[in-house]
Amino acid sequence: KIELEEEDSANQVQVLPTITASCAACKALSRSLRKCQACKSVQYCSVDCQTNHWQEHKPVCVSLRPAASSEQPQKKLSCKSYCATDASAWGHVALFYFGKKPPIGVESQLSCTARGQPKVRHSFRSVDDLPTELQFLVSCGFLPDLERVKRLCPMVDVNTLRLPGARFTALEWAARKGNFDIAQWLCKHGGADAKVGTPVLWACYTNNVRVAKHLVDDYGANLQAIDPGFGMAAIHISAENGQLGSVQWLVLDKGQDPSWRDATGKTSLDRVRGSVREVGTLLPGHRDVIAFLEGLGR
Repeated sequence: KIELEEEDSANQVQVLPTITASCAACKALSRSLRKCQACKSVQYCSVDCQTNHWQEHKPVCVSLRPAASSEQPQKKLSCKSYCATDASAWGHVALFYFGKKPPIGVESQLSCTARGQPKVRHSFRSVDDLPTELQFLVSCGFLPDLERVKRLCPMVDVNTLRLPGARFTALEWAARKGNFDIAQWLCKHGGADAKVGTPVLWACYTNNVRVAKHLVDDYGANLQAIDPGFGMAAIHISAENGQLGSVQWLVLDKGQDPSWRDATGKTSLDRVRGSVREVGTLLPGHRDVIAFLEGLGR
């Protein structure tokens, strides 16, 4: 059993002084991230980021709470660690990684949970211990490793292989995480088809405009591809997530119509306003997107 930190029930989030990782919402790197006190599976640099990320994190948080609440008081671990989660409409994936040389008796864990299915956990001391397909996918996403991607790509079908739980393709996950070099190599040398799935949507979801632009301009990715789980295209999900850079690029550079309705009949403005209602507060990113979209009609 891996034990990480002592629980502090007085605070909503808790400092992880030994972790150097990125904020789950804005992706900023920090040594003083604070983790969700309910599930302890993700970290944030601020309360605003935690609030902004809630809709994505909610299914992960709810599924992990029983395990977290049943644990004994946790102890500090004297090694650098990395914790991250990603989710889609189909499920989620979480990684608890303790480096290439974890302490004796400590194992990293990759857990994948498809919607309505039991969680599947993979424990490992080294990424090499994972099945080939998971090594490849993790190296495109959570633990970017271009050399491993190059080595394993001939052993997998890059366009049909999907991450258990969240069901991202390798290219979608690289785009979502902003791993530009890996996304570029997958398309140029790895046989990845940028028209498969919705890699542009996932790049825009996390405001990785450079990746999205590369996929569209150089590899013909479809800007209007609809994610079958969320029923949205890049313009809708960017607005809902308060990603002004992505929204401006899609509208001003690529001519996307912000009044275009998604599969549920909602426009981009509908999406961002709905997100504000769900969060219960007007966050800076949402405020800026609303101001930009409303300004287009004046």
